[in-house]
Amino acid sequence: MPIKYNQFIHPCDIKAKQFLNKIPAFRKMSDMFMRDFAEKSFLLQNMAGKIRLSEKQMPQIYNLLLPVCEKLKIEVPELYLELDRTPNAYTFGDKNAAIVITSGLVETMTNEEIQIVMAHECGHILCQHTLYSSIIKVIANTATLITKGITRYLYTNIIIRALRYWERCSELSADRVSAFFAGSSEPVVKVMMRLAGGGKNLNMDFNTDEFLNQAKQFKEHVEESTENSIFAFQLFSMNTHPSLTIRTIEITTWCSSDQFKSIINNSYNEELVLDNDLDEFNTEEKEKLFKLNYKDKIYEFCREVREKIELLKKKIEKFKEVFSE
Repeated sequence: MPIKYNQFIHPCDIKAKQFLNKIPAFRKMSDMFMRDFAEKSFLLQNMAGKIRLSEKQMPQIYNLLLPVCEKLKIEVPELYLELDRTPNAYTFGDKNAAIVITSGLVETMTNEEIQIVMAHECGHILCQHTLYSSIIKVIANTATLITKGITRYLYTNIIIRALRYWERCSELSADRVSAFFAGSSEPVVKVMMRLAGGGKNLNMDFNTDEFLNQAKQFKEHVEESTENSIFAFQLFSMNTHPSLTIRTIEITTWCSSDQFKSIINNSYNEELVLDNDLDEFNTEEKEKLFKLNYKDKIYEFCREVREKIELLKKKIEKFKEVFSE
């Protein structure tokens, strides 16, 4: 039975992708740019400066990828190892997507945890994220080339925030794929904990329940006041990934749902979730989606910026008065 990405897609992922698709010619231009430039450039960079893994090159790592692709029923993408002490992995490309893992990831995680990360990256391929996520990386990296002043401010603080929001939503869908591969949420949560601060050499006894409690407390703290919510928005709205605690809550909740159980038991009705159709989501999911009212947060953020500018102007005027005396 083929694996369909709409089995795993997160409601926020669909909503954010719908927004991107409304941008005139965004999809067409993205396809053209990826085909004619970005994918070829990425391939050359990988082959020139990274190690391509295979059954003959570091097979102990490469072979972790094969069972993932077999279970998800996708073609095996090229896998590269990059010298970077930060534990990370990413996927770039569209028709010929490739996965890159860092040396920091290999040094930090056990083989089982690396495989979960690979399942997450393959989840991006399965869920058809790679075209838009690759384009977003290119767009975000050009932010420093934009002219200074209000144009650059609008570019970096509105457009990039919107693109980053979709990126964070897509991560929740990819987490679901990795949980499907693992068969439960616990291995995924252990990866979150490893990324939060525990190298494999520390040989720590992870308590996933306690980490989930920490995650719930974080969420409650953010939601208890508008001030905390705005502060969290300012801190995290430019991030490419949701916080590890939010991802922990999301994946734990989903893995306790009937949807996850039906997928595991091969009884999932794919007609319940259709591509780009929010009406097919159940009421609880839609309410959860629309409670994430980021438009209000953006308005609040802009209002706060204006207030800070006015306060700064007043301070400058006071300095002028002092020095004029």
